[in-house]
Amino acid sequence: MATWDDFKKEIKISENEISHMYLDTEGYVTVGVGNKLSNVAESQKLSFVNRLTNQLATKDEIKADFESVKRQPKGQIAAKYKPFTKLDLPIDLINNLLDTRIEEFKSQLVLKFPKFNSYPLTARFALLDMAFNLGTEGLVLKFPNFKKAIEAEDWNKAAKESNRPQVSTARNGTVKKWLEEAGQNNILD
Repeated sequence: MATWDDFKKEIKISENEISHMYLDTEGYVTVGVGNKLSNVAESQKLSFVNRLTNQLATKDEIKADFESVKRQPKGQIAAKYKPFTKLDLPIDLINNLLDTRIEEFKSQLVLKFPKFNSYPLTARFALLDMAFNLGTEGLVLKFPNFKKAIEAEDWNKAAKESNRPQVSTARNGTVKKWLEEAGQNNILD
């Protein structure tokens, strides 16, 4: 039986768990499990640690890492950005950010899909995965047939409509499997 911990493990695999700042595929400075940092001030709210000294980073050090990463070309694997950084975010903070993002996406998905909390657990996993990748607005705007299938609770049709060209075959397969499982049973939690 699937659990929320299973979802967290899967999203960490799909989004990766990166302790240093990097650019996502759209060119946004990001850290942790796909946690976009909109600007320097937002990054300075996080408790980064200097990789060499293991000391809490200063605001100036955080700004330097943010600006250094921002100057790099987008679309590289996250590891390519590490040489341009000196700071890491501790794993417990990465996990806290992930938990916060999951709750934020759940709240946003309830607004887009009022019956979200009554959907089978694996259907909620699928919606959350797609929201992590597309944002909730992108999910409903770019996938109208998927949205209709979800609203109709036609999980098998939603599975067929869930393919995203910009993500891996494995990630698409996981989302499809979750939706097909939702069609087979109605496990709520």
